[in-house]
Amino acid sequence: MSLLGANQEIKPKRRREIYNDVTELSQPVGSFYMMVALATVIAAYGLLINSAAVVVGAMLVAPLMGPIFGIALGLAAGDRRLLWASLRSEVIGIMIAVGVGVLIGLTPWRLPIGEEWMVRSQPTLYDLVIALASGLAGAYALIDDRISPALPGVAIAVAVLPPLAACGLALSAERWEMAGGAAMLFIANFLAIQIAAAVVFSAFGMLRVDRDERAPREDEDTAKIRQFLKRFWLSLLVLGVMAWFMTNALIGIAHERRSAVQVREVLQSAVTEIPGARLANTDIQRRSGHLRVTATILTPKAFRRERVAEIEAELRRRVDRDMRLVIRSVIAQDMSSEGAVFDEEEEPQPQTRETVLP
Repeated sequence: MSLLGANQEIKPKRRREIYNDVTELSQPVGSFYMMVALATVIAAYGLLINSAAVVVGAMLVAPLMGPIFGIALGLAAGDRRLLWASLRSEVIGIMIAVGVGVLIGLTPWRLPIGEEWMVRSQPTLYDLVIALASGLAGAYALIDDRISPALPGVAIAVAVLPPLAACGLALSAERWEMAGGAAMLFIANFLAIQIAAAVVFSAFGMLRVDRDERAPREDEDTAKIRQFLKRFWLSLLVLGVMAWFMTNALIGIAHERRSAVQVREVLQSAVTEIPGARLANTDIQRRSGHLRVTATILTPKAFRRERVAEIEAELRRRVDRDMRLVIRSVIAQDMSSEGAVFDEEEEPQPQTRETVLP
């Protein structure tokens, strides 16, 4: 019987093959570290040039998921040799990845922070769900050799290496909050993959149960669940705490996006009152809990202070009581051969930028 209560135990020969495959993926050898360094170079420059395709390529090259499977199997099977070898590979790999990221970040031609970099520094509950699903799929691909070719796709699905590269880049730029967010994303992915893989290994009969002859006899499945919790309680506890923080982050992001939509609606309504005016850009920043909105408006005449106060009052009523509005009037007027043009068939969509600062 397995941890899940179904007879899924695999044959001893296949079990040895799985052990060999996981051990091979987890060995602390020179080629492993070289691939980590090269993958970090790819990921770091992919983040700097804001290229999702390059970042995906780094995920495919990076071998850091292998030792995570080794840690999961080592703990589940009580194999200390595999556990320590996997831990050594993973820890040194992490140090190499962060170090390479720092070195690349110190180069004088570093580009500004892009969306790909920012995403790896703002983990949410969605990232945790992706990591759990990837861990389950990756471990099952190792168990079932019929679907093992899908393992590279699993490596792409979860961001194991890019957060480390993002952390190194952020450290070099002294962006401590971004570095902490990227580190949190990696740790959450690490723990989620480890727990998910351990569940799969245990479900297929690879969990070793240490029995205490002095303790009362218990059901087989109960004994396996107790043993699983005994070996993975710390990982489950830390993962639960991080899930709580990441859920709050997701709620915060959703709130900020709703606020941005409401701000844009109020500003668009105010702009339509002036013929020929249009909303060009909206910059929303939250500093220490205070919301500041800077709206750039192309208009034939500047907004009066009284009108700005009225719009600010509406924003405070609908969005946030603690808000300050600044309207940047850019005097502009569309003109054709027939005179002033107030309404175009196709107007450019206003850009909205949201920034959350401590």
